[in-house]
Amino acid sequence: MSTPLCFQNSEHALCYNQNSSLQYQWGKSLIDTYTEIIAVSHKIMDIGCGDGKITANILAKVAPNSQIIGLDLSLSMINLAIEKYSLNHKNISFMVDNVENIVFEHEFDTIFSCCCLQWLQNQRSALKKIAHSMISGGNLFIVIPGKTPNNIFPLGKITAASVKWNHYFINFVHPIRSYYTKEEYTNILLDAGLIPKKIELVNNETIFDIDKLRDWIKPICSYYEYLPPDLKEEFLNDIVDQLVKSYPTNNQNQIILSFVKLEVHAVKN
Repeated sequence: MSTPLCFQNSEHALCYNQNSSLQYQWGKSLIDTYTEIIAVSHKIMDIGCGDGKITANILAKVAPNSQIIGLDLSLSMINLAIEKYSLNHKNISFMVDNVENIVFEHEFDTIFSCCCLQWLQNQRSALKKIAHSMISGGNLFIVIPGKTPNNIFPLGKITAASVKWNHYFINFVHPIRSYYTKEEYTNILLDAGLIPKKIELVNNETIFDIDKLRDWIKPICSYYEYLPPDLKEEFLNDIVDQLVKSYPTNNQNQIILSFVKLEVHAVKN
């Protein structure tokens, strides 16, 4: 898996940092749900840590002598996380790596991942790597988008395939996103040696100012960076138009986006 186009430079990282409130809310909600388990963890890994906000939130829940590692494939994201968090906290560190290649062996009693694993080409293989990194009885917490037709990625792909835009993407390698049902993910976890304790699809509504919706989409849209500079904003506008047609709006120029998130708690055998 290569670094997604949308996270390759410092501009993308900063844009994500400023426009990722939905992802942060999803991660914080999962942390708050399982605070009692997370609080007694000693060595933790946050996979797909991005700019480090969630990693720092986990750190605030654990004992002062606990260690937490944030891992992300994007150097730009990791540099931002180091600058904001690890310079001031001796027990938090960040590293650039691909979860599909990690070589940890039975080290972590808690592993956390928020809005990351759907980017992987092979979650089944990644979860086996994750399981190998955990101690027996260790806890895994994951939140990712569930399998629904209105995920942002399918809308971006549909827009890119339209007559208006498809000639710009003739040689474009379309990124893979993996979304699953509860039943599908249960089987993947079991195959990796992880025992599902709780898996649920949760409906989630988020209100965005329509004028700011493009800034939320921009850092997670791989198609955006592939376009000529003078067409990028127009492409985002077309995705926003599709969202406005698909979701309700209010009289304050806001859109009410409804997503389904898949929340997972599993334990290592």
